[in-house]
Amino acid sequence: MKKSMAALAIATSLLMGGVAKADTSLVIAIAADPTGLDPMAVANITSNYIAATMFNSLLAFKPGTVEIEPGIAESWEISPDGKTYSFKIRKGVTYHDGTALDAKTVFWAFDRLLNKANPQYIFDMGRVERNVKRYEDAIKSYRVVDDYTLEVVLNAPRGDFLASLTEVGFGLISPTAAAKHGKEIRNHPVGTGPFKFKEFRSHDQVILEANKDYWRGAPKVDNLIFKIYPSQQSAILALKNGDVHILADFSVQALSAVKGDAGVNVVDTPGLVVQGVVIPVNKPPFDDKRVRQALNYAIDKEGMNKGLFQGYAETMFSPLPRAQWGANAALQPYPYDPEKAKVLLQEAGVKPGTKLEILTFNAPRPYNPAGPSTAVAVQSYLKRVGIEADVRQMETGALLSTARSGKYDGFVLGGW
Repeated sequence: MKKSMAALAIATSLLMGGVAKADTSLVIAIAADPTGLDPMAVANITSNYIAATMFNSLLAFKPGTVEIEPGIAESWEISPDGKTYSFKIRKGVTYHDGTALDAKTVFWAFDRLLNKANPQYIFDMGRVERNVKRYEDAIKSYRVVDDYTLEVVLNAPRGDFLASLTEVGFGLISPTAAAKHGKEIRNHPVGTGPFKFKEFRSHDQVILEANKDYWRGAPKVDNLIFKIYPSQQSAILALKNGDVHILADFSVQALSAVKGDAGVNVVDTPGLVVQGVVIPVNKPPFDDKRVRQALNYAIDKEGMNKGLFQGYAETMFSPLPRAQWGANAALQPYPYDPEKAKVLLQEAGVKPGTKLEILTFNAPRPYNPAGPSTAVAVQSYLKRVGIEADVRQMETGALLSTARSGKYDGFVLGGW
């Protein structure tokens, strides 16, 4: 039960005027607080969106593509057997607190993820949302070769290893700051990116200031402000009034409120974001493959795409969206077939009136501009095949805490 979304952004022009140069600020509207800003520990789109402006990863994607390019590593070599990677670390880069970046600090980043004896071991620094097991499974060893060369040896060749080093989740954090702040590092982020953390006021805004010494060149604005607007109406009004310049979290329905406005641009491009319903596969009767298949046949995803998302969504045909490297376009999505769903449920012994709960965010997300309406639509389709679904809406932080507690065994409308 997945769909991918086109990447949408709504923006106004950033106007600068006057004789003397004043500080310029780019203001971006988001719908909820970040749950933390330690990129290695926190995994949700809101937090990652902000962290991506403060941190660099070892590698990067070329803008607008999924082609890998140098980041903090300016070059790399791979051994003939595909298991040994030698990274040349970029010289002259410093963290925002003045700590010099070199092979030792990058080594520390790997060590923080993988070494339980590290004083700042990631799992000793508070709740970890991000999946780091893939690094544990993939990496056999890592060592400093010289001041600006790091070697990483894998247990076996991995086609996705370089791509994993482009992610915000491998954002390089200052070891000096991590030692200073301990568990509070998620509230005192220190990276090497184009913007530096200045202030976070819960339910209000996150303020960042330009890193004038950024190794790629100083940003073109002095401040980057993420303003929190849980209300879509308030966010749209702020956009039209010029109080914000970009809407990052908005409903598809909001498009009709801004289309045709001469001062507003709607940017539409193929996206990498994915949303779907997470199924508790270890809980009966959902541990039966026939039941999971039935749930997929029960949902008219094309109807939802046209009705809820105004054609901006595409039904998933593989675990990866079409724009992502590795997506297999030869695969076919589940068609809408409620009668087949009923047959499979009957074969699996699922009785009409079986109940389940769907947990959903109470506001739009970048991968789900329809917000909780998506869960309500799923609820309606399931009812037609005899499944009674209750929809429970929660604020972002509370939902993430509940869904990732290890105790929740219901369904979750989520994405990435």
